[in-house]
Amino acid sequence: MTRTRFERLEIGGSESAGFRISGKLGFHENEKIEQLVQECLKREFTRVVFDFSELTSLGGGVARILRGFGSDLKRKGGEVIFVVTSSVVLDFLQEEGTDIRICSSMEEAVPDGAAAHTESTGEAGTGSAEESAEESAEESVKESAKES
Repeated sequence: MTRTRFERLEIGGSESAGFRISGKLGFHENEKIEQLVQECLKREFTRVVFDFSELTSLGGGVARILRGFGSDLKRKGGEVIFVVTSSVVLDFLQEEGTDIRICSSMEEAVPDGAAAHTESTGEAGTGSAEESAEESAEESVKESAKES
């Protein structure tokens, strides 16, 4: 069985968040994905990038949660971008009448080149609001990854 991995990505600015999710996203991860999108809404990110380039399958329930999140963020003036390289994942993610942004690479999704992997150091931040929001979102992802 392929293990699902969640990784926080730095994509520039405190208003943005990025996540690389690899493996398989099925109904077992519905709750984790729901927690992740709720945390993003709570932190008021205006741009969220999901890198699914290493994702091999996507369940319908997870896809529905992600499409709903995209619609919610768009209504608030933000955007959700999906990096998808698998036609199987793309088929589940896209639905007629749903306006979502799909890119084929991180370079296309984040053209300013700001995407980078965030290493988990375990060190405390300096306490700024920006670091606090990023740490909280990262903690959500780490917690989700532990439960996988």
